[in-house]
Amino acid sequence: MDSSEREKKQGKNATIVATPRYYDVATMSGSGLLYTDPDCDGALLDHDEDDATIGSAILTALSNSRFVTSEELHHVVKSRLQEIKDKAAQRGRLCAERYAYKNRTEMNKETKHVHVRLSEGQMTFRPNHTRSQSAYSGLSEDQHVIISGDSSPAEIGAAFRLALSRCTSKYD
Repeated sequence: MDSSEREKKQGKNATIVATPRYYDVATMSGSGLLYTDPDCDGALLDHDEDDATIGSAILTALSNSRFVTSEELHHVVKSRLQEIKDKAAQRGRLCAERYAYKNRTEMNKETKHVHVRLSEGQMTFRPNHTRSQSAYSGLSEDQHVIISGDSSPAEIGAAFRLALSRCTSKYD
């Protein structure tokens, strides 16, 4: 499979970290292995934002998603991994402070994840199961939410909320 076929299969990717207080929408880039793109700013939204606002943030994150070559991926892992970790830790501290969590443990226990992929004309929302404060696993395909890739921002936001409602956690 050449790189253009791999890029088409990978599609555009984003992830949403969600708590009952906020949604953190981030761009995912990579080449098979996806990482939170350090060159893209995420969107931090209050949990009560309307569906269109959430959908617009997801569309922005997806539009910024990049397929990188194996060499670029190697460079990111070798020279930017600490930057990615530091940015994630900074974002976690910001969220904990802004949304009045006592500490990261309290926040992490409420955290759920939804991965979004736009590929071949369809958008797939994949809810996750929280196994621990730092470990997640995908749910079966029958729990995925699939909509048209040209859906409106409001429809995208509604699909995200449906996928989020399917997330499970050992802390629930």
